[in-house]
Amino acid sequence: DFILPSKIPVGSDFSLKLSYYWNFTQPIKDLRIQLEYPPSFEVLNSFPKSIDDKEWLIPLINPFQGGKVEILGKIHGQVGFTPIFSARIGIVKEGRFFVLKEEKKGTELVKPLILIRQEINGNPNYQAMAGDWLHYTIYFKNIGDKELNNLTLISRLEGEAFDFSTLKSDLGIFHHGDNSIIFDWRKVDSLLSLLPTKEGRVEF
Repeated sequence: DFILPSKIPVGSDFSLKLSYYWNFTQPIKDLRIQLEYPPSFEVLNSFPKSIDDKEWLIPLINPFQGGKVEILGKIHGQVGFTPIFSARIGIVKEGRFFVLKEEKKGTELVKPLILIRQEINGNPNYQAMAGDWLHYTIYFKNIGDKELNNLTLISRLEGEAFDFSTLKSDLGIFHHGDNSIIFDWRKVDSLLSLLPTKEGRVEF
């Protein structure tokens, strides 16, 4: 199952998800997942890590089991352009890739609605040192022409240097599973209603 948003704001981060399931009574070894991106796509991260941002090796799948691959990326281009993404799963034998399943999906590039920027200790380019307390401020601005309502903002902290036991946030909810802080419109007034040209912020 290849999951791709139907519309993506130009220049914004988004995720592709590919889930797979082996529906047979015998295990299979050395499956490979390959993705092909449009030239304007930039890979930022992937879970699990890939071989070269385009290929994942699955050493073993037992009967009636599966998994998933998630890619975080950014795409550039003109509003209205429809880039095509391709995903396929198969096996390699004698140096050749044999496709078991392939799927292609397109998405429409649309005008961005929100501009987001972040500062750490009041500096957009802060260089942290071990032992520093980090005060994050995330600013978001409605750059569209319509009011935005009932918004949710998610900040995910990646890396082993964070001491998550020290995290403090009056309005955000921390999730240990993926180390993310979630702010939503129920607690943050500017996420409840954000008029055109208006800016809001959250902190932790």
